[in-house]
Amino acid sequence: MQTLNIVMQKPMGQSRLKALLASAIKVLYIRQGIYKARIKGRRELARLDRHILADVGINPDERDKECAKPFWKA
Repeated sequence: MQTLNIVMQKPMGQSRLKALLASAIKVLYIRQGIYKARIKGRRELARLDRHILADVGINPDERDKECAKPFWKA
């Protein structure tokens, strides 16, 4: 019969916990900015007419596909 060795971890120090929390908040803040930029960019893309889309090399079907994506997808 095999035995299972359980390693007891020390409780996380308060300064380490604060650093992890600060890091998580920073990541969420950065992601929020990315998501807002995607939403804004897709709204602007949706407003472009065929002539402008042709100038930048995008057809209306590609535009519609991009605009239909949820904000969390690149």
